[in-house]
Amino acid sequence: MRLTELDPMDKLKREPKGGKHAYSMEALAQLQKIEQVTYADAKLKLRATAHWLWPLSGAVNVPFIAGIFNGVDIAGKAGDSIVAVSDGRVIYAGPGIHAFGKLIIIRHSPDYVSVYAHASEALIAEGQNVTRGEKIAKLSSSNAGPSKLHFEIHFQGEPVDPQKYLPPR
Repeated sequence: MRLTELDPMDKLKREPKGGKHAYSMEALAQLQKIEQVTYADAKLKLRATAHWLWPLSGAVNVPFIAGIFNGVDIAGKAGDSIVAVSDGRVIYAGPGIHAFGKLIIIRHSPDYVSVYAHASEALIAEGQNVTRGEKIAKLSSSNAGPSKLHFEIHFQGEPVDPQKYLPPR
């Protein structure tokens, strides 16, 4: 009897099932192109199926500026109702950064969360499921000017422009 007949490791496949490609700038570019398309497709798919709503009916006073301003400020009046932009689960409802007042964070999927700041009263609790359009808070008054909602959407932990996800007005 041969030794290889007794060794079960010889029967295992040691090569990958996928094709092998030598490293080249072209192969790298092709791989990056595939990853970028997949990432963009995932964003567009959720954007198309989530049916996002505006959290407040006012005008955008301050737009999203990548790397500088992580969300938008939406004008409102103290006491206005803030609604959930899509179905999700409340993962935080409480005091935020002092300048933001009460803060609410809702997870809509493994990739997306929405953030609502400048609330005076939270109408929901952590761990609660919310539905699209459900009232989640009341807008607070401001000593530093007109009342506003600071609103953010994060995709995989990174802030994105909410106006690209919300329906046109």
